[in-house]
Amino acid sequence: MFYKNSSRLRFKFGVDLARDNVIWVSGSGRSGTSWLANSINYNNDYRYIFEPLNPNFLVQDQSKIEWAPHQHQQHTLLESIIQGKISNNWVNSRNRQSFARGRLIKSIRSNLMIPWINKNFPNVRVVIITRNPLAIAASRKGLQSKTAGNWIWEPSLRILLEQRPLKKLLDTRKYKKLYDQVDGGIVRETIAEWVISNLVALKQCDPNLHLRIHYESLVERDSGTISGLCDYVRAKDSSRLIASLSLKSETDRNSSEASNDLGPVERWRVELEDDEISWAMEFLEGFDLSSIYSSELEPVV
Repeated sequence: MFYKNSSRLRFKFGVDLARDNVIWVSGSGRSGTSWLANSINYNNDYRYIFEPLNPNFLVQDQSKIEWAPHQHQQHTLLESIIQGKISNNWVNSRNRQSFARGRLIKSIRSNLMIPWINKNFPNVRVVIITRNPLAIAASRKGLQSKTAGNWIWEPSLRILLEQRPLKKLLDTRKYKKLYDQVDGGIVRETIAEWVISNLVALKQCDPNLHLRIHYESLVERDSGTISGLCDYVRAKDSSRLIASLSLKSETDRNSSEASNDLGPVERWRVELEDDEISWAMEFLEGFDLSSIYSSELEPVV
């Protein structure tokens, strides 16, 4: 048993006949994963498995979980998730399909696991969404403020940095620079976690084995991005998928009035303090963003 209270199935998924028809949506928290997953599932064709790696619902302590598994090691939890052999109130909470021939898994904690998934389950179609790290930091900061600081992002930055593979992937200087942000506050920890979950993680992934899209390109309805997404997920009706992008996700949080005029791509500029922006830009200069974002934080397609 992987989950707490796994026998209490208030949300049941019914019959899962997906077999190898599996899509895994991955990205950092507040990068648009829920929005993207809902759009892919515009016709409710999939059994929707929601955040199966949330540490709050796992029996195993988060410090014991392999968040960055070696491709050749056994990972029973991931195997069970991909094969649809899991069920509890949490993972079934967004599912509305009782007779599924497809399985849609959405997780904000899995970027470091993508090489393992590609190696061990090559038929899984992985979609990775990336978003400007400062926009993610602003969104998390706002969410934490609205919940009086009770919103905790797990696994923690400390636990991620204690993963053995990460110590091998990062040189001593970069590792220390990231570790120095532990307990440094929501903005600093978020930027450091973004570096790990995006820059470090994506460099380990074969670009031919997943689809990577930018949040900003979806917001702006970039035709090439949307066409590629529709082809990759085998959307039967691309017009309906596009229309679904106009709908907010369940995890969308209203921003301050001062930032609404800028829209979701640019509102971080007024939601973060000037010193936070200056620190983040200087911090990110120590890492190579060029494969994902320009020095002006414009998406690199």
